[in-house]
Amino acid sequence: MLFITSIFLALCMLIVNMIVFIIQKSSRDVNPIAIIVIVSVVAGVIGVPIIGFLIFHLYLTIKKKTTRELLKHLEREDD
Repeated sequence: MLFITSIFLALCMLIVNMIVFIIQKSSRDVNPIAIIVIVSVVAGVIGVPIIGFLIFHLYLTIKKKTTRELLKHLEREDD
């Protein structure tokens, strides 16, 4: 799960960086602070839910439960 999360975040940041690069190449009048703010907001919007899901699934792993068991309040039957 951690590997998939890392790949997803890296791809999202690559896309954001490409957009910023294209904006900077097309116009010299762009304020660099505005670009930093935009990139930070986009990274936060993308990153916070992904990190939340990662923490949730790490919690499930530590408790040795599945998502279904947690949401339906099922007890695990140890075989």
